[in-house]
Amino acid sequence: MSRQNQQRARRVDELALIIFFLAALSLPVLGMALHLERSPVHRENRTLAPFPALSLNRHVLGSFPEKFREYFEDHFGFRQTLIGWQARVKVTWLGVSSSRQVLLGKEGWLFQPPYDNSTETYRGPRPFTEQQLAQWQRILETRRAWLAQRGIPYLFVVAPEKGSIYPEYMPDAMTPKKLRPETRLDQLLAYMKLHSTVEILDLRPSLSEAKSRHRLYHKTDTHWNDYGAFVAYRRIMRELSKFRPGLEPAEESDFEISREPSPGLDLAALLGLDDVISEEYIRMRSRPLGIESPGYSGNTRPRLVSERSDAGLPRLVMFRDSFANNLIPFLDRHFSRIVYIWNDGFDPQLIETEHPDFVIQEIVERALLSEPVQDPMVMLPVD
Repeated sequence: MSRQNQQRARRVDELALIIFFLAALSLPVLGMALHLERSPVHRENRTLAPFPALSLNRHVLGSFPEKFREYFEDHFGFRQTLIGWQARVKVTWLGVSSSRQVLLGKEGWLFQPPYDNSTETYRGPRPFTEQQLAQWQRILETRRAWLAQRGIPYLFVVAPEKGSIYPEYMPDAMTPKKLRPETRLDQLLAYMKLHSTVEILDLRPSLSEAKSRHRLYHKTDTHWNDYGAFVAYRRIMRELSKFRPGLEPAEESDFEISREPSPGLDLAALLGLDDVISEEYIRMRSRPLGIESPGYSGNTRPRLVSERSDAGLPRLVMFRDSFANNLIPFLDRHFSRIVYIWNDGFDPQLIETEHPDFVIQEIVERALLSEPVQDPMVMLPVD
């Protein structure tokens, strides 16, 4: 090839490279403008930045560039596709999590990292201080005493983290006991046993004993499955039956257990791989026993009301979080009316209105990482 032809070929190559580079730079803008993204939306468990308002106001104009940058970073074309590709490379090829909120365990198990909320390091939560433990004692004792004045038993229930029941599937260096021998739940239970008569229902022994029968938690989700919730429900009902004999839980034979294929759940979604990672969903369905299906009113969050026509059954108010979702179908069998409130706190006014026979407070173990919700009633003397 002559020198002139070589130069011409080189110029063609350089021009092609420039065109390719400009096209690559333009694709995100073009994809955003024409809505060319076709991949599933990656659920990031947060609200994406909206398009910023624009006006002649000096403050608005000054903040517009930064807000537009945030908007563009959240919405540029093919963003979801690129996130998905990155997640597949990191998780599938490199064995590295694509999200700080997800810990890759053994045999396909996913966990929420046991990090300290304030430092966000994988060294486990810091122990309770004496002041924090005393604060929990005061809150629980005040709630129980206030309810006791009204003849209402109070049950405080802690739903264990998945890692507390299945530490064998966590990375060896990340198991709760390796990070810190005594968990915050261990601390609180020991402190209350030593300083108070308020009992905290620890579900870990019942769940640990039952895990040889069926899997209790989702592999790709933070929550227990139907069978885990069933084990927890039976333990809760046995505790309530101490106050009302005959309030006995249903048997496992009253339900049909099935295993159904499912896409990955919340932790898989945080990785961006809920359409790649699959899950075997363990369900429990009630056998036909002539039990009336409850009628529901209100939204599931923050309020759900379950009612039955049998007025002879007791009434319940339950303050709860997402772990109670799987408990609801089991508890509904035993009460004429249940008001489920998605709230870490306590609502005396609701209890005065509902006149329940029982009050249950359910929180997930990781809620102990945060300061307890202060109730207005804690600041008042008990009746």
